[in-house]
Amino acid sequence: MTDAPLPRGAGEDRRRILCLGGTSVDHVFGVDAIPARPIKVQAISYLERCDGDAAMAACAIAARGHAARFWGRFGTDANGRRLAARLARAGVALDTAGTRTAGRTATAAAIVDAAGRRRVARFRGAGLDDDPGWLPLSEVARADAVLVDAGWTAGAEALLRAARDAGVPGVLVAGGGDRGPVADLSALADHTLAPAGDPGGAFHGAFAIAIARGATGAEALAIAPDAAAGRPVHGRRISPA
Repeated sequence: MTDAPLPRGAGEDRRRILCLGGTSVDHVFGVDAIPARPIKVQAISYLERCDGDAAMAACAIAARGHAARFWGRFGTDANGRRLAARLARAGVALDTAGTRTAGRTATAAAIVDAAGRRRVARFRGAGLDDDPGWLPLSEVARADAVLVDAGWTAGAEALLRAARDAGVPGVLVAGGGDRGPVADLSALADHTLAPAGDPGGAFHGAFAIAIARGATGAEALAIAPDAAAGRPVHGRRISPA
């Protein structure tokens, strides 16, 4: 990681979106059926995936040609290195000013059967720096929008407050966080996304791009599904940024 200012968009329509949130590496085992008693069971599939609503939205934003930057915390372990490498490969800007490397990365193990039923064990991480005082909040004013999740509550609160002070629209992906912190963050955000199911980073990223371009919340919600699916958006006009 190298020190770098928030990337400037190249081209009139390329927007600069700052994302912040929690991250984890998830290990998903597919089985025919979840056993009713504690026995060893043979997995029929295995998937390792990098997770985090804001992090995956940043990947989607970068994939659509916009300037995405991620602020967050990474463990010093192999999982932390995997997460940072995944974001970097996706074209998301990481730098030492907006990231901290310490402690152990959050991770989860899930067993999922053919009917979609699941059992999940989650480790929230350890030794991660919860104090957001090191974030370079003076750069927020240069963003066109910010997007946060509740995975790092203190960081999300600091970024949303800075965005509000700078007049930059803030988007919260509520996800499955604790209700208390989510309610507090929602009060600071201009837009809160709490859709049923898990629409994924492509939807969240498309919504943030629309907001960064000047759309209202209702317009962004109408645009995001088509944009996330890669379908052309016709007949919809948004206000200028």
